[in-house]
Amino acid sequence: MIRFIDLTNQILTPCDDDDKNYEFAFYNTVNDRFIDLCGNQTWHTVKDFLDDFALEKNNGYADESMRFLDLIPKEFYDEVQENA
Repeated sequence: MIRFIDLTNQILTPCDDDDKNYEFAFYNTVNDRFIDLCGNQTWHTVKDFLDDFALEKNNGYADESMRFLDLIPKEFYDEVQENA
């Protein structure tokens, strides 16, 4: 099972209280590993994730991009897109 992991402000803390450092990852509970695409395991925007998803040559999930996008909570998706 693939899980969406919200890492916002977990890796980098914002300089300003109004700022957020958006970051997310996907975790595969079957093999207990984070999804790795093009050497990246975290992304700041959905666009960055989709770029890596398309470029990864050994992508075992090649036909499942919507599966990942559906896991992103709507509120998070909207916030990331607005602040990208």
